[in-house]
Amino acid sequence: FRSESPRLTTPTRIGLWVVCALCLDLTTKYLASAARGQAILSDLITGSTNAGLSMGVATAAPWLIVFASAVFLIGFGGWCVHLAVRGRLPAWVPGLLIGGASANLIDRIVSGAVHDWIRFGRMDLNLADLCVLAGAVGLMLVLSKRWWRRGGDEFAP
Repeated sequence: FRSESPRLTTPTRIGLWVVCALCLDLTTKYLASAARGQAILSDLITGSTNAGLSMGVATAAPWLIVFASAVFLIGFGGWCVHLAVRGRLPAWVPGLLIGGASANLIDRIVSGAVHDWIRFGRMDLNLADLCVLAGAVGLMLVLSKRWWRRGGDEFAP
């Protein structure tokens, strides 16, 4: 008698990635705030906040940034979930995009700004930013691979 474990559905796998990204970001922000001021970590950990969009590139009223972020998250996140459910994206792509964007959106709603803690050269980032970046790179790689495979005739998967 051999029992097989049930396979997780794509929406479940996406949800797990979202929860992992959210929990990791919130946990690391808490740990970074607790470790701030430690001399050994001063080159890596910063305590900056970012009230603007895209690492401070654009600014607007806080309510407008929250609204625009939520609309983008629902629209773009929904499109990525749709592609993943149809088997055209791996579940981690929408999971990281949605999880990272949601973590930053929660930060904006709760405190009015995103809390960055990783000093990376001239930029300050957080784990949510890195999740969004990884998801965006994954999305571009998967879509460009499909595009090149089809001879460049069609971009939509």
